[in-house]
Amino acid sequence: MKRPRCGLPDIIDVNSMKRRKKRYQLAGSKWGKKDLSYRIVNYTPDLAQHQVQDAIARALQAWSDHTPLTFRPTTSSNADIQIKFARGSHGDGYPFDGRGGTLAHAYFPGPGIGGDAHFDDGERFTHRSVTGTNLFLVAAHELGHSLGLGHSDVESALMAPYYQGYTTSSVIQPDDIRGIQQLYGRRPPNQPTNPRPDPRPNPRPNPRPNPRPNPDPVPPRRPGQEPPQRPECNQQFQAALFIDPHLYLFQGKTVWRVNENGQVDNGWPKQVSVIFTGFNRVVDAIYRKADGTAVVFSGNQYYEYLGQRLKRGFPKTVRSLGLGVDRLDAAVVWARNGKTYFFSGTQYWRFDDKRKRPDSGYPRPIEGNWRGIPAAPAAAFANGEEGSSFSNS
Repeated sequence: MKRPRCGLPDIIDVNSMKRRKKRYQLAGSKWGKKDLSYRIVNYTPDLAQHQVQDAIARALQAWSDHTPLTFRPTTSSNADIQIKFARGSHGDGYPFDGRGGTLAHAYFPGPGIGGDAHFDDGERFTHRSVTGTNLFLVAAHELGHSLGLGHSDVESALMAPYYQGYTTSSVIQPDDIRGIQQLYGRRPPNQPTNPRPDPRPNPRPNPRPNPRPNPDPVPPRRPGQEPPQRPECNQQFQAALFIDPHLYLFQGKTVWRVNENGQVDNGWPKQVSVIFTGFNRVVDAIYRKADGTAVVFSGNQYYEYLGQRLKRGFPKTVRSLGLGVDRLDAAVVWARNGKTYFFSGTQYWRFDDKRKRPDSGYPRPIEGNWRGIPAAPAAAFANGEEGSSFSNS
């Protein structure tokens, strides 16, 4: 029987790869403030509204007990963390699969959909019960992602990538505490507790448009199974490309293929020429256009591949893009506006692929304009259509 999988293949963060000796993993972004608002957009029919409110409030309280963070319920559509229940396709490009598979997914801190948590309403959620899928436990895990935590390699940790089963004891384990305090510090003595949720039901608004991608995986729901072996990634990868359902990780002239369970497929790594015919160079950066074209940067040139074949007229020089530089460090597409962003040194450009030129007013400094990424990123892991993760060199 196929093991229930995470909500999405994890866009692996190179920072976490270089920190493999640390058990917890950080997403590379965090909230820049300590008082966060949250909104329950709608409710599951499995539970009374007050039970949902209680589960979410307790899940957030589990994190605020160990940090200076406070969480304030609101009915505002501008809440930092939007929480909703949905079935199948629900507007973010990552459909749920119904009962028995994906439980939920959450987005790391950031603008737009960043920080939001979505729960699969095809599951049977329960309240203070060891049966079914305990909403409090799943929410505590997902909201850990919303605060900036990745998955932990410690099996007993809340942030381990599989469902642990409900317990009446503390769900936040020492490894979780170390991770969250690395991001936000310790809780000051005598700090007030979180406000309790407003008992009034929230209206059902339209979904927020223009989602920002990369929901992090959720725990599969079958306790007792051994977790799959995860690839040991001590080296730094320079780029990545997500081609559903695989994530291709590039280092030098070598590429790894990671499957939807977070494991390196048998027979990998291989030479880059396996996926891009005739390409025998180091990949510096890569992204994918809306038509499926992979744009590969290497040194002072770039190549466009449709499938495995190089398009006619390539390679071309990086300088021909009109950026005024000879090479790039990273390139990603942001789904919110469909624009491509190029990074070189401490500057970035917004590029219009349709007009084949950078937008006016660029380059701009990375620092102060892109929250949560290094001032001079050396690598980007990117799903060319939908998401990105940056790292230092």
